Amino acid sequence: MIGIAIDEGFISSVDDPITTYLPELTERDPGFEAITIRYLLRMAAGLDYHELRWWLFNGDDPLTTYYPDQRQLALQNTTIVDPPGRYFNYNKYHPQLLGMILERATGISVSQYAQTRLWDPLGMEFDGAWALDSVESGFEKMEAGLDARAIDFAKFGQMFLQGGEWRGQQVVPGEWVTESTSLDPSTQNAEYYSHSFGPSVYDDGAGYYKYMWYGKLRSGQPADFLAEGDHGQIIYVSPANGVVIVRNGYEYGVDLATWTDAMYQVAGRI
Repeated sequence: MIGIAIDEGFISSVDDPITTYLPELTERDPGFEAITIRYLLRMAAGLDYHELRWWLFNGDDPLTTYYPDQRQLALQNTTIVDPPGRYFNYNKYHPQLLGMILERATGISVSQYAQTRLWDPLGMEFDGAWALDSVESGFEKMEAGLDARAIDFAKFGQMFLQGGEWRGQQVVPGEWVTESTSLDPSTQNAEYYSHSFGPSVYDDGAGYYKYMWYGKLRSGQPADFLAEGDHGQIIYVSPANGVVIVRNGYEYGVDLATWTDAMYQVAGRI
């Protein structure tokens, strides 16, 4: 949706400072002016994030999951601890801030934007559902709240496999599909992936993270890429093999690296 909003002129560039759209962050810390949309997309904004803390429900993971006003949380509970771009650190404040930027740039809710720019053009076969932080706040749970049937997730993956095109309509700009899923060599080092579960993403240089997609390199061929949701929901796309794989489930079963390796092997044999 960020790519579509840029194409439609609502957002100028991924290099826009987030304070262009969320100026109140500057009042709390002028350092937010150095954080761009690109750093949010890469989960590399240098924001503090501790999944769990020793006192009850005060870790960032339960806060970003259950707090009833996620806008307020993202604006008031975020703290800069390092310069942006230094390292990847999976952090649920990133998608929350992106959701607020979409709201303010487009003037409509994130779910309305998704409905009109993705769901309707793709002709999804079933209604989706986007969980909210609360009835009072009405903000979409950007970190893990979008539910859909496997067939519709597969359509989304197929659209990306086709360079953003679906039945003659360019749903997502082709340049954005390439930019958001391809490797950035400047970040491909162990130091960049040293935080959180970054080493498992990096996977000895074969994996990477880019604009909310995970990537998996194939020697001499285009890289595979995948979207991963809570409890191991996965949309896996292999351009080299023309394959889309979708996994839905109640539990992870195994870790993301194991799922990625399995899908990598399956895609290469089809």
